[in-house]
Amino acid sequence: MIDVRVAVVAAIVVVTLVVGLVARRGVVVRRRRFSMPDHPPGLEVFVSKGCGSCAAVLAMLHDLEADVEVVTFEADPAEFRRHGLDGVPAIVRISPDGRGWAAVGIPSARRLRRWLGAEHGLRGP
Repeated sequence: MIDVRVAVVAAIVVVTLVVGLVARRGVVVRRRRFSMPDHPPGLEVFVSKGCGSCAAVLAMLHDLEADVEVVTFEADPAEFRRHGLDGVPAIVRISPDGRGWAAVGIPSARRLRRWLGAEHGLRGP
């Protein structure tokens, strides 16, 4: 009976450590660059209803006081296709000259600040 309790506690500790590591380092599946000269500049976050990871990315952007446009898959799947996105959460940044990048996954707050930089007036920690 005690062996089962020890195993359960060990499993909880391992899961807690893994979740903490992912939250600190982030999990970005891929990031790519592209050009869309016909698209207005700005920062967009692509999410889906019921997506816990999407909520985490939105919270990070809120904490950084970033000015973002949120696009939900359920409301605008054509915008997902236009950007070539096949997963959520996705962050898309397009500069005034039409060059940009898209990242799918959960970046760390530090990486996100570095990616977005001063051009978005980020004031996060």
